[in-house]
Amino acid sequence: MELGALVGVSPETIRKYEAGGRTPARGTLVRLVAALQLSAVQVRAILRGAGFAAADTMFPSDAYPDYYFTIAELRSYVEEVPWLHVRGPSATDPCWPRLGPPCGPGS
Repeated sequence: MELGALVGVSPETIRKYEAGGRTPARGTLVRLVAALQLSAVQVRAILRGAGFAAADTMFPSDAYPDYYFTIAELRSYVEEVPWLHVRGPSATDPCWPRLGPPCGPGS
């Protein structure tokens, strides 16, 4: 299948993108890089280079250039992970969570 068909644009439009005669909208560019199966690092670099904000991450890209979870992806992933029961203070314990004044013995 041709790239234009995968992205939803004509072959002529793809040629204009390649020649610099047209600039794709952000949504079209996202579909292009998805069709090309580029890495998340490459996608972010292409989006930034085209003047579009890359998807937010929880870590700054200059410190973590290969970090690839967007916040939405991370939330989705966290929901899929089986969580073990963590033993700790009861939800009815007035000292848990400690958001207010100190409580308990000696406070």
